[in-house]
Amino acid sequence: MRQKIALLVLRALGGIGAALTIPSALSLIIHLFPDPLHQARAIALFNGAGAIGNIFGLLIGAILVQYAGWSWIFWFVAIVGVGISAFCFFLIPSTSQDKKAGVKFDVPGVGSLTGGFNRICITPLINLTFVVAVTLFIFAVISGSTKGWGTAYVLAPFLISIILFILFLVWEAHAPPEDAALPPRLWRLRNFGVLIAVAFLPHVWWATSFINLTSWWEQVYGWTAINMAIHFLPIGLGGFIVSQITGRLPTYFAHKHILTFGLIITIIAIILLPFGDAPDAYWPFIFPAFCLGTSGMVIIYSNSSIAIFSYTPPSVAGTVGAVFNCALQLGSAVGLAAVSSITASVDGKTPTMNPPDAFKGRAASFWFVLAVLGVLLVCVIVFFRVHLPEKREELEKKKKEDIEVSPG
Repeated sequence: MRQKIALLVLRALGGIGAALTIPSALSLIIHLFPDPLHQARAIALFNGAGAIGNIFGLLIGAILVQYAGWSWIFWFVAIVGVGISAFCFFLIPSTSQDKKAGVKFDVPGVGSLTGGFNRICITPLINLTFVVAVTLFIFAVISGSTKGWGTAYVLAPFLISIILFILFLVWEAHAPPEDAALPPRLWRLRNFGVLIAVAFLPHVWWATSFINLTSWWEQVYGWTAINMAIHFLPIGLGGFIVSQITGRLPTYFAHKHILTFGLIITIIAIILLPFGDAPDAYWPFIFPAFCLGTSGMVIIYSNSSIAIFSYTPPSVAGTVGAVFNCALQLGSAVGLAAVSSITASVDGKTPTMNPPDAFKGRAASFWFVLAVLGVLLVCVIVFFRVHLPEKREELEKKKKEDIEVSPG
């Protein structure tokens, strides 16, 4: 591959662009649909758009790779992105809420989140960025399986990342609440911490399934890109179908019960995946795992995003959306690092590409995801607090008052 560094840099810029769009879109939905019922359905439709993108992305990407080359995937995304940007410029309503409210910008805190720095007042604390901490942590996790967990090559970046995390949290704890990138008061909101923990999960499940099975199907089975895309369709189709009803679930069930159900069916799905080590195992194991797993993940993803905005005031919707999206992306990055490390460690002890032994590394990574699911299920059951009817009415009244007094 030519210009690997340039590809990584441009991919990072693409990630920054995505990080700017999703929290803004969620914040816009919260303010355009203040009614909880309409808001839940709007968020569910927003999440369903991702499932549609998954379906068309798989098919179009496979066709482009098969007949035009992998680079055309990026050309296609750029062309579509330009068109969507033009529509957004003219259709999305503008708002002057932040200007009227006099909202300040926490440059050091956001610098820690994005890897930037304060040009006016450069301090050692600002240079110890959050993004460097995440990068070093992921590097340590990935390197542990090949270099050894007790080596300085792994321990040094791991310990430095922990120190950077602590310094970032200390900085944010002492910053004025209205100026902080990650206000400490958010963690005192009802169920906020549990929902952020749950947000780490969806992309881990999807990414682990894609990465593990794509490489296995291509390298061992010799399947083409189009053939693999067709076998992944249950994930996209199932996600789209389930997303059409997730917005209505909070009307009839408590968020805790919805999340618990989603985690349980995802646990069933992840138990099936380690047994999909042969072509004839697709229909008895992989297909039902895809259907159950993507249904559970869409339920968890949609209802955790609905719940987190229902438990937080609209005035901090932008910050909440940014933190929620950050948790989703960090879960993907850190989870994939852990999964890759586990797979590499186990594969190093088994014959290369000798089914079914060569699948043991991937199976071990699926069992790791099962353990994560189990921990989150316990957290939801134990720590997630359900509103009593009178408390729910009190919360809704408080949210309406917050909407009325908020600027704009």
